[in-house]
Amino acid sequence: MTYPTISHFIESITGVFIPLPIQTFGFFIVSAFFAAQYFIKKEFLRLESIGVLQSSPILNKENKFALIFDYIINGLMSFLFGYKIIHIIKNYETFAKKPQEILLSSQGSILLGLCFLMTTIFYMYYGKKKTNVVEVKNILPS
Repeated sequence: MTYPTISHFIESITGVFIPLPIQTFGFFIVSAFFAAQYFIKKEFLRLESIGVLQSSPILNKENKFALIFDYIINGLMSFLFGYKIIHIIKNYETFAKKPQEILLSSQGSILLGLCFLMTTIFYMYYGKKKTNVVEVKNILPS
């Protein structure tokens, strides 16, 4: 039997259909990445404990390109989240059946998207202002 969504899998086990917009293929791909990250980290820590891998000190200084990239990516993601969240809540039935239709449509709330964008930029700006210290860090292989 095939399960196109997690909802179909839950229904076959329990007999109760819970409309969730999670596709089975994507869910298992993400699960595989989490499992791989867990086991790779354990192996790096093991190699470090037996002395195969060593930590190396680096100077932690602010990179302007990375900072601008951070602002752009985080701002864009928070705007898109704010833009779509109300539309998703209002049309959850359609979102549970066809999430691509809702996510790729042009419908949303520009005002809420801008509120999320401004909140994220404000939070990032004042968060970076407090931690603007140059220091030497030991980078471990984990």
